[in-house]
Amino acid sequence: MGALLLLPKTVETLLLSMLKYDILTNMNNFPCYKEQIMLYRAKDEVIPRDIAGIYFLVDITEKDYYSKKEIYSTNEIGYEQFKIMKMLSVFSVPDMLQEFIKLLNDYNDNMYDMILKDAERFVANLITAGYLEEYQG
Repeated sequence: MGALLLLPKTVETLLLSMLKYDILTNMNNFPCYKEQIMLYRAKDEVIPRDIAGIYFLVDITEKDYYSKKEIYSTNEIGYEQFKIMKMLSVFSVPDMLQEFIKLLNDYNDNMYDMILKDAERFVANLITAGYLEEYQG
């Protein structure tokens, strides 16, 4: 029988974080992940705006905001993530997060799952708003 190796929780967490990072950064080397990762593209006509610390996404082709459509407001996190989406042009959520995490001063690996879920909800909201679209290659 094989020996059961018991690791302290911090070592186990560290090893899992390292494995998750390795998979995310080398995703192209894992064919099974290539098929499962959704790609998105931010529409060219949607631009992020920061007006005195109030963050918006504005569709510049929409001429009638006052009577038909609400302006899409977001927080600073959404604003920064959308800027990254525009910079990457075509992206997956993990790709975008890899860039976003570089902006965080107090990031630790325990935050990743929470940030990922938040980013996935944000992407879904942007698709519903018509600001993002799934990229079909």
